[in-house]
Amino acid sequence: MMKPFRYASEKRQVYESDSDNDEEEYVKRLKRRIVSLQQDDALKEAHISSLQSQLTNRDLTIDQLQGDVGMLMSIVYDLKTKLEKKFGNEFVDKEDEQFYVGRPEQTQEQRAAAHAAAKLNVQQL
Repeated sequence: MMKPFRYASEKRQVYESDSDNDEEEYVKRLKRRIVSLQQDDALKEAHISSLQSQLTNRDLTIDQLQGDVGMLMSIVYDLKTKLEKKFGNEFVDKEDEQFYVGRPEQTQEQRAAAHAAAKLNVQQL
């Protein structure tokens, strides 16, 4: 129970002090919340950094694998060309023949020349 106030100024001081306590409590809660948010932010930044690192590593791996596949395709193409020259049509792939369907008049020498030109283009890349 509160004592009766003599003056209005005393009443105002009591209310202000109650208000100050509420305000101080509110400020404390806000400060705790700020600290909590800053900690969450730091954790999320660390997680983002980790994910970016993983992404960079994956991109490097993909680039390396693409280069390896290109090199392997070049080697296979070279071997096929050499085998075709040495053994003739025995090593011609049916998938390759579909490119020659429209040009049946091409001879083996013309095919070899076309393969050599394609090989040069691959090597220049």
